[in-house]
Amino acid sequence: MFPLARAKPAADAYRAVLDSVEQDFRGGVHEFVVLLEREHQEWGYAAKAVDRSAQDTIFSSVTG
Repeated sequence: MFPLARAKPAADAYRAVLDSVEQDFRGGVHEFVVLLEREHQEWGYAAKAVDRSAQDTIFSSVTG
């Protein structure tokens, strides 16, 4: 679980160190950054346009 209010700061932090991540893992880290940014945008929209204040957590599963 991850609080949506922290999605943007986390995405920014991962993006800031992306160049120092081992090449084999950069694609996966980039995908995670994009996911966090998308969730932040959706959360911002929902907070303004829809009464979804209870939806404030990201649930994820890592498979591989």
